[in-house]
Amino acid sequence: MIAFYFLFYGSINFLIFSFLTKRIRLSRKTVVFLFGGIVITGILHFINPFGDAIPHEVFWVLLFFSLNLFVFHYGFEVTMWIATLIIKSESFKKKLIKVREVFIFQVIYLFQMVFQIIVLIKNLVTFNS
Repeated sequence: MIAFYFLFYGSINFLIFSFLTKRIRLSRKTVVFLFGGIVITGILHFINPFGDAIPHEVFWVLLFFSLNLFVFHYGFEVTMWIATLIIKSESFKKKLIKVREVFIFQVIYLFQMVFQIIVLIKNLVTFNS
């Protein structure tokens, strides 16, 4: 069941990444396929046919953690807007955009997925002990 969770959270993060960053253009079929996989895995979690589902609290925490990508993205956009209003320097704006490119578009998504994988593995080890 752990593989389903990796795919579940990975699909959610990938869909959010493609929506927010516009770096990856997904076809309608791909979006429907990924969303269908998310729904099926969510249903499998609550049905628990294999008897090794993670606790509901962990499931919801990791799901809301994925949804926090919206908060990170738009929060950083607001922060950039305020900073550019206060500081008028063009070099500062260029540096801020570069930080956004790296931090928001790459680091946050990577750290989030690593965190989710670690939590899932920890719960798998704890569950099987």
